[in-house]
Amino acid sequence: MRKFTVLAVLVAGLSLACGGSSGTTPETSNTLPPIAPTGVVAGIVAGTSETPQINHTTLSVTGAAVTLDGQAVSTTKVQPGTVMAGQTTAGGMGAGASGGTYAMNRIQLRSSFMGPIQTLDQATSRLTIMNQVVQVNALTVLAQENQDGTYTTLTLTDFRVGGFVSVHGSFIANGSYLATRVERRTPGFDTSHQCTEGQVANLDTATKTFTLGTWTVSYGAATVSGTLANGAWTQVRGTISGNAIAATWVNVLGALGDPGCSMGLRGLALNLNTATKTFNLLNLTVSYTQATVVGTLAEGVMVEVQGALASGSTTSLVASHVEVETTAMGGGMGAGMGATNTQVKGTITAIDLSAMTFAVAGTNYWMDASTLILAQDVPVAASTLKVGDWVAVMADSTRTNSAGYAYATRIAEMAVISVGLGLTDVLGAVTSVNSSAQTLVLNGYTVVVSGTTTYLSQGSIITAATFWSTVKAGTMVEAHGTLTGATLSATRLVLGQSGSMGGGMGGGMH
Repeated sequence: MRKFTVLAVLVAGLSLACGGSSGTTPETSNTLPPIAPTGVVAGIVAGTSETPQINHTTLSVTGAAVTLDGQAVSTTKVQPGTVMAGQTTAGGMGAGASGGTYAMNRIQLRSSFMGPIQTLDQATSRLTIMNQVVQVNALTVLAQENQDGTYTTLTLTDFRVGGFVSVHGSFIANGSYLATRVERRTPGFDTSHQCTEGQVANLDTATKTFTLGTWTVSYGAATVSGTLANGAWTQVRGTISGNAIAATWVNVLGALGDPGCSMGLRGLALNLNTATKTFNLLNLTVSYTQATVVGTLAEGVMVEVQGALASGSTTSLVASHVEVETTAMGGGMGAGMGATNTQVKGTITAIDLSAMTFAVAGTNYWMDASTLILAQDVPVAASTLKVGDWVAVMADSTRTNSAGYAYATRIAEMAVISVGLGLTDVLGAVTSVNSSAQTLVLNGYTVVVSGTTTYLSQGSIITAATFWSTVKAGTMVEAHGTLTGATLSATRLVLGQSGSMGGGMGGGMH
């Protein structure tokens, strides 16, 4: 039986000689101290598409060499929910931004699974990919990769059995897998090769085969990175026949860095031991005996950690600062923000903050202090919600109040989202449209276009003529561009469906 206790995030070969601990000076705020000028930044990416972050610090990826599962890719692949590890440049901590800037030299992204969806259970928010059951919860980023390299957020109802996806996330302490990002691939994407990962067993160097969970892998024709051994955590990419994988690429995951290497990390805290003051994070054992801890540590919470690898060790990290970012999301299947079997996007038509109820798209919901409410990916109070706000709601219809309302596990405000770099997303139902002038009104904003505006539908690029002949009052549209007053100059327009965001178009860009 495979034992899943930690998530190893780095492919072999990025082990870095980098000096300097980040110190143990107590912090009095929630701002993490900077890592050393050259160090390792790793974990689950936060922020937005335009301004990805680790630990409230923007990742400056301009000029960085980026790979995804061993293949060179654009820096635009560094997206919220992806799992990454990277090296900062010398002098890599910039000044001026709220949390500073990690100037990245190279970044390695890793998906755990890539292949067609085998099963999909909307009621339990679970899907099966490469024979692995994957749990989706309120914090999972669900996205469509578009042909122009941009991304549109989806809901689980947008996915179908047979659809080709890639999955980022973490195996958690009980052996289940929690997705932090599920990405539907670009139309026309090469689906001939699929990916999986796990611990090597039954290695036979004579026949060049091993098993990886339920898969039998032959690696005679593969490029192998690292040293294969039973128990080694390994990625495999290849072609599938039954339960056999003819591998073209095998990657044995290695250490995050050399002893003493300074690190900034973000991920799930697993196997928490309050007696020894340790927990597992990524592929490390973190000691927080000398750390300032902001928030309450618990099994499965998302944490942000600064520290350095212990002397003589590549697996033990001495933390100087630990910050708890969210409530537990990794406690097991269905854990986190609560079970979700209903998803809807639309405007809030009624809200009663004293009763903690609201209505969206003709359906009533109730919420409480455990409901995760986000504005621009930042948790906010329920008092910020108001009639007219465009929101995405995840709910559990099996958990009702005395009036029979479904329980809202997550509410994300989505109508107008600042995504960084001076860019804004506006989304919702079109109020009015002038096809001849090629303008439309969206959530009170006038959207204008130019000859360079890109038009998308279902992830595929469409012509301007197709867009303007299709769009009408009530059509769901996402506009991305530069906002000046009440006018948005769109660089991208994404076409949805009339009356519903969930059926064909996701919400705001993340």
